[in-house]
Amino acid sequence: MTKSIPTIKGIFVNSQVASVRNSKGEEGLKELEKRYGKPIKFGNVEDVPVAEEVRLIELAVQIINDDKISQDELAFEAGKLHFVNFATTPLARMIFSIMKDLKYILLNSKYISEHVFRGMDFNSEALDQFRIKITIEGGVYPLNHFKGLWWAWCENFGYKPKIEATQLSPEKYEYIIDLSEKK
Repeated sequence: MTKSIPTIKGIFVNSQVASVRNSKGEEGLKELEKRYGKPIKFGNVEDVPVAEEVRLIELAVQIINDDKISQDELAFEAGKLHFVNFATTPLARMIFSIMKDLKYILLNSKYISEHVFRGMDFNSEALDQFRIKITIEGGVYPLNHFKGLWWAWCENFGYKPKIEATQLSPEKYEYIIDLSEKK
C-alpha cells in the first residue's frame, strides 16, 4: 500500500498568499513568489502538498514581519498566521456561525480537518473539564505549527491557553490544550 502525501486544499493556501497581499501589497507578492521560486497561484479545490503550504506560510510570516522572526519562533508564528488566514475562509465563517463553543470545536477537529486536509488524521478527546487532547497523524508540519494554530484559535475565543506539544513519532503529534483560564 502506497502512503499518500498529505495535502491541503488550494483555497486555504490562497488565504496565505492573500495575507501577504493585504500586508505588503503587490511588492510583497513579488517577493513571496521570488522566495518560493515558482508561481503562487493555486486552484481553490487543488490538492497542494502540505510540505509546500508549510514552506509558503513560513515565507509569508517572514515577509509580513520584515524577516524579524527567528527560526526558533517561525513554526509557532506560522501556525498563528495559519489560523488568522483560515478564519477568513468560507469554511471558517460557517463553523464560527454554527459552533460558538471552543471546546465543542476542538473536540470536533477531526470533522473540520476532513474538509481541509487529505492524508492527515485528527483525533480529539476531553481529558477533563478544561483539557482537550488532539492527536494529529500523517502531517509534515513542524510540531510548533499547530501549537501556534491552537493558541491563536483559543485566544480568538477569549482564552489564555496552556498548550503542551509532544512529537510522539516522526508524523504523529499530540497537543494537550488547557482552557482553564479566560482572558
